[in-house]
Amino acid sequence: MSKKNTRFVFHSKEAEMKNEKLRRTLVWVVIVSAILTPLLTEGVLSVVLEFISGDIAYVTFETVLRYLVVLLRFTALFASYAAVAVGLVNFGYRNFKAPLLLQILGTFVYYMVAQYGSYIFCFNHMLLSDKTYVDVYSAGFTYFFFTVYGIIKLIVLAVICIHYSRRAANEPGIYIPDETCRRTDFSSFMKTALDKKSVFKKICVFCAMFEILFSATLQFLSLTLFQLLADGAPENLAQAWILFSPYALIIPGCIFGFFLMISLCLLFSFRKPEKKL
Repeated sequence: MSKKNTRFVFHSKEAEMKNEKLRRTLVWVVIVSAILTPLLTEGVLSVVLEFISGDIAYVTFETVLRYLVVLLRFTALFASYAAVAVGLVNFGYRNFKAPLLLQILGTFVYYMVAQYGSYIFCFNHMLLSDKTYVDVYSAGFTYFFFTVYGIIKLIVLAVICIHYSRRAANEPGIYIPDETCRRTDFSSFMKTALDKKSVFKKICVFCAMFEILFSATLQFLSLTLFQLLADGAPENLAQAWILFSPYALIIPGCIFGFFLMISLCLLFSFRKPEKKL
């Protein structure tokens, strides 16, 4: 019976410290992006927008603020995706559950605490004069559905992420970036980030595609469907633009999020020490 060659991974004290620092960084990125940022964008800033909505003196400020909210929303979302992806790929779900669990908690905070909380606040302060208590209860069920739907999306993306991390461990053609991939100039950095052999390339593509589908579905269920039922189909281009203009930012936002996510995945990977085999 022949002996099999065994490959050992040597862990230095410096490597352990780098790993621990990466873990803490990923946890804090998810806390800030998935939990704290929604409290600002979907909570505080949403209330501010309701206060100034319709006031001609704040038209420019309102427009800038709305685009700022959208930008922060996509930035925070894909930053949390990047942190969770790097955590699952490098440490595995069993060894490092924190980022994914925090992101799931962030989904609850996003819809039930920030969005529904700001809705109730605006209702109680007469900013939603056309709404009744029936609408408030109905909105609660709607936001609960969005929360469940969002958690299912995160679980599916996590399964995809784990699948590709296992492929990276078993297939020579796919690799997990580490500190040896560090590049100084921007073009080389993006070339490395977009390398089709990197495990994060397909993960980022799936995240962007899922987010387009998810955001379009929520937009349709939360606003478009009710407008169609109340007003019927649009009769001209102007009405069609009013109805479908909210969708215009979804694809550009997810494209921006894709490049942000794939860049952050590589930046976080630079903090991962090279394995000594």
